[in-house]
Amino acid sequence: MTEAENAAVSTNSDPPILTAEAICPVELLEPLVEDYYLYMFPIMPFPPRTWFLEALRQRTDLRQRSFLALLAGMIGALVGAYPRKPRKRLKMLGNEKLYSNSLDFVKRCEDIVNGARGLGYVQRAQLNAYDAATSYYLYSICAYTYRMTQADLYLSECFAIIRSLGVHRHERATRISADTLESQGVSRVEREVRRRVYWTIFVTVRSGRTLDANYGDIAFEPPTSTYNHPPLPLEIDDEYLFDANAQPRSPSGVSALVGFNINVKLYQTLEPLIALELSYENRQRVALEKHKSTLLRCLDDVKSVFAQIPHFFMVWQDMNSALSEANQSLRSSDTDCDGLLSSRTALEIQKANIHGTYLTLRSHFIEKYWNYSRTVLSDKQSSSLPLSNPSQHQWRALEAEVRAERESIATDLLTVLSSVQPVHMEPNSVSFIMKIRLIAGTLLPDSDAGAAYVLEPHEKSNMHLQEFLRILTGLEKGPTLGSTEDEGSGFELTDGHATDEEEELRSWADLRENQLAFARRGAAGFA
Repeated sequence: MTEAENAAVSTNSDPPILTAEAICPVELLEPLVEDYYLYMFPIMPFPPRTWFLEALRQRTDLRQRSFLALLAGMIGALVGAYPRKPRKRLKMLGNEKLYSNSLDFVKRCEDIVNGARGLGYVQRAQLNAYDAATSYYLYSICAYTYRMTQADLYLSECFAIIRSLGVHRHERATRISADTLESQGVSRVEREVRRRVYWTIFVTVRSGRTLDANYGDIAFEPPTSTYNHPPLPLEIDDEYLFDANAQPRSPSGVSALVGFNINVKLYQTLEPLIALELSYENRQRVALEKHKSTLLRCLDDVKSVFAQIPHFFMVWQDMNSALSEANQSLRSSDTDCDGLLSSRTALEIQKANIHGTYLTLRSHFIEKYWNYSRTVLSDKQSSSLPLSNPSQHQWRALEAEVRAERESIATDLLTVLSSVQPVHMEPNSVSFIMKIRLIAGTLLPDSDAGAAYVLEPHEKSNMHLQEFLRILTGLEKGPTLGSTEDEGSGFELTDGHATDEEEELRSWADLRENQLAFARRGAAGFA
């Protein structure tokens, strides 16, 4: 047995002996944690980096089982989302045979989380934001391995913990001050982590709504006079955040929380539509007409939020610049993890996420608008009142309106796909690919788009989008923890399954080549 296997004692032992060595060799822990902060923190910005790294170096896992659970959950989420990087780390240290594949690694992390927490962890006197974060990691592990029933349960657990902490009560209509929170033993750091976890759940649930995913019974009510969301997290990095106060960061730097908050604001444009859908559950004409006007308002709102994003989150508009960016090597782009490159990597990952969210929301709103408008016109057409029948002009006006928006979405989508480097798509590839597939499904001729679809089979846009979609679909991670090794796809660690890794790298290389080809031909005339 290996050292890690000897350290991993069954959770039924009495007393259970679990330490960080149960996850992987000690010398690998900090590099994996650094990878988490480089690639995953831009999407789920917790726990605070400065605090966590110091606690890890002091081997807090030997004294606090909740810290061990948090550590194992963090690494499990990283391996589930971005298996190529941990696999590379293991090989560099000669530990590639420690786990037969990445799914075994993820399963080990999940078992350690549950073993470290224990059966009665919810009965502890004081649960905190880090317990909620651990539950979110368990949700991520299950979601990345396509066990959605368990994922729903863990996400609901995370939400229950964060609500039990009062994040939705402390800062709503009661307006309890920061001094009051501190008098209750809630530090500035704890308050910020609560906010970050809360808004991460919010984004998860709202994104699920646009992607037709159902996350259990979690309901984020739109803001009302008696219920409001907490403020967004402070846009400062963790080294400026202390228990007693928060210091302003250098104006020359960009916090990872800037992009995170932009993504939240984009999803907040769904709120008027959700409020309306809660009010009108029938399909009366008055409800349909209200839906139409609300959807146009939401579409304007999301465009307004996007128009205000900082310039460093914009994609390249110049194809020569896009060619230069895309020509950087996938292998060399993620070798350095410190300083400027780390900040740049975080911004680029968030850029891909922001643009994916923006285009998904635009597509969501315009498709709903198209469906509601067709229903209204069809109802009028079947009406017994001759004067209420819609004219052909009304139908053509509707189709022209929807077509114009779809053409704009198609143009922007191809610009994003040709400009964002694969290495910045990969850490959040599951969500990114789902968004792209959803948007493409409304733009390609074989979709159920009706007369207003935009991309004809002979158009260059169609060919480019089909090729991008083919490659991205091939990169989807499909195995589950119940899969056999032969069913694995891109998750293998051992030399005997090197073909899967080669195919994965070849797919990312194909995507980069497709970007280069698109950039060489130029974007002019592709719409």
